[in-house]
Amino acid sequence: MTIVVGLLLVLIVGGMIGIPLLRSEEAEAGELESPGLEDAPAPQAPGASRDAVFKELNEIEFDYQMKKLSDEDYRLLKDRYSRMAVAILKEEEEEEKSAMDEVEREVEAELERSEDAAETGFCTHCGAALKTTGQAFCHKCGGKLENQAG
Repeated sequence: MTIVVGLLLVLIVGGMIGIPLLRSEEAEAGELESPGLEDAPAPQAPGASRDAVFKELNEIEFDYQMKKLSDEDYRLLKDRYSRMAVAILKEEEEEEKSAMDEVEREVEAELERSEDAAETGFCTHCGAALKTTGQAFCHKCGGKLENQAG
């Protein structure tokens, strides 16, 4: 009786070990397909965070190097996440460009104001730009102005 139970136990354990090994050989031979990778929707780039997309690209590369992904799955996922990364980088570049344009407009406006102030002069006490030529007192500190041009 113990021999029968022992043989039964050996067959069960052998089956549990052997089935996954047989399945991995079938997967390498191309008989098994990846379940639904082609149908899985890719997250949209505007809603996806930059770090998450680049982290996923690294994970895909790592899984492929560790032979956890087939060549087809690797290409599919790499293409999908690469497109998302490019979209995110283009969006960041556009935002940066618009921010730089805004800074340039502000600098130009400040330069125009300083050119106008240079024509009227500066207070000798506080350095404030004078509003008009010929002012007797500074509008900011109230200090008496020396004889300005005018």
